[in-house]
Amino acid sequence: TRISPQLKEEDLRQGRALSALHSGGRAGLEESLALIPQPANARAHLVRGLALHGLGRFDEAVEECRAAAADWPRYALARYACGNALVAAAGARQALGQDARDLYRAAVAEFSVALEVEPDWPAARINRATAVLAAHFAEMAAAGTGPGAGR
Repeated sequence: TRISPQLKEEDLRQGRALSALHSGGRAGLEESLALIPQPANARAHLVRGLALHGLGRFDEAVEECRAAAADWPRYALARYACGNALVAAAGARQALGQDARDLYRAAVAEFSVALEVEPDWPAARINRATAVLAAHFAEMAAAGTGPGAGR
């Protein structure tokens, strides 16, 4: 079986983007994004999502990770990365004094899908539990019953 030149080039570009992603620093993250301007598959969307997350562009990271999951619904790593990006976006929203309950609930759902596919993944279990707690505390804060309420 022959591999098309376009597919081969896409794989090479994604490999270089992954390498840049892991090289560290803002420059590596930016390079990773530049190498995949138009993602063609789930892995490419995931690489972009990870780079965007590293750059603090959480909403865009969520979009890319969701695109990866749309291309490959049982891509556990994409679901896990999406959950992480949602938790980060929720934290950023809360830092601005905004309600983040929906983001925490969405993160719990993403981690849950990752765990359906990879049930023995410790990091996904821990992050799901953390998101459940964060969602609970966000609910308490919205109801005025959280820590520090009434002071």
